[in-house]
Amino acid sequence: MLLAQRRSRLLYCIRRKSHSQARYVHAPFRVLFFGRDEFSCSILKRLHDEPTLYETLTVATTPDIYIGRNRDILSVSPLKTLGSSLGIDVLEMPRSRAAAKMWLPPRPFSDNLKPPLENVLVTASFGRILPGRLLRLFDPTRRLNCHPSALPAYRGPAPIQRVLLNSESQTAVSVIEMTEVLRKAEREKRTDGTGGIDSGGIWDTRPLSVPPYSDFATLRDQLAVASGDLLVSVLHRMRSGELRSPMPQAIPDASTPRASLILPKDALVHFDRYDAHTILQRHRAIAHHKPLTAVLAAGKHVQLHGMYVCNNTQTGLPPGTGYFDANRDYTGDRPGERVLLSCANGTTLAVLSLKTESKRLLDARSWFIGAPTEKLDGKKVVRFIAPPADAFARPH
Repeated sequence: MLLAQRRSRLLYCIRRKSHSQARYVHAPFRVLFFGRDEFSCSILKRLHDEPTLYETLTVATTPDIYIGRNRDILSVSPLKTLGSSLGIDVLEMPRSRAAAKMWLPPRPFSDNLKPPLENVLVTASFGRILPGRLLRLFDPTRRLNCHPSALPAYRGPAPIQRVLLNSESQTAVSVIEMTEVLRKAEREKRTDGTGGIDSGGIWDTRPLSVPPYSDFATLRDQLAVASGDLLVSVLHRMRSGELRSPMPQAIPDASTPRASLILPKDALVHFDRYDAHTILQRHRAIAHHKPLTAVLAAGKHVQLHGMYVCNNTQTGLPPGTGYFDANRDYTGDRPGERVLLSCANGTTLAVLSLKTESKRLLDARSWFIGAPTEKLDGKKVVRFIAPPADAFARPH
């Protein structure tokens, strides 16, 4: 009798615990979504279209800022615009780094002695490192980051650009655990590759091919759609209890590519080192943010806009030398006037529009008329030089 009572009580406790866990796991999430750009917009829209996943959906983004040479253009977060159009509450983090470190979201994401599993933090291309005091408001299994690469490859702020710069044919999207970024001295003590940016465990990943001739915008949009689908899948499996913990990332080594920030020097064109195909690939990867820039012999900077590789034309000139081509006898390359520039390995680049520093963007003919030229073998040419190490040290 006593044994039967104990068995009955044990079964009751198991059922009660199981019922409590099932009810807890299946509760809709309260999501705090951090982001700013078009990549994060696509993911937010996909999440918004899955209303069974969440009880509330709140956006946190960067504040409006004035940009441009005269600081007269107001830049508004695309995620803020989208969130407002969808009727989602939008929070703006402080502009200054010191204030951002002290910022905390309102309830229900704060004032919890123990972070509830219903509260979920999601980041997607936010552009800022979230402080530890903010991350600790959420359970470690409820801090998610959407990252567009096959981690541990291309950890860092510019994975899409670096994949294109390296002419990769394969990439991936990953949903990973958002972990606190440690100080350099603390990271160096670890041997498992954790403690840095994008080093958290992987909840799931999905490989994708990089289509030929992709540029940043087209690849970003493709990866954003895949990331949104993957995030929704991960959250559904979290609710069902199928996903309980992430898998640790492989430990990166010296050969693992990184996605370091794109710097002004990355936009400098070295005609003596880069062939036309390499220059075009760099244009596709970073021109949306930093137009490729060449340096004239006179020292002036020239942005190169609109370009393609001339497979049927060779200039026979030294690298960095170019001339205007009306292209009247169209014989296989694209029609239209252009400036032909000689590049490494005997290749030729056609540029359709150019912009000299402090001047407006011009078509090939108009720009060449005003460019400093010299005679070479009886032909009027422009000459670009190897960019000096301090090319961007002065205002231009």
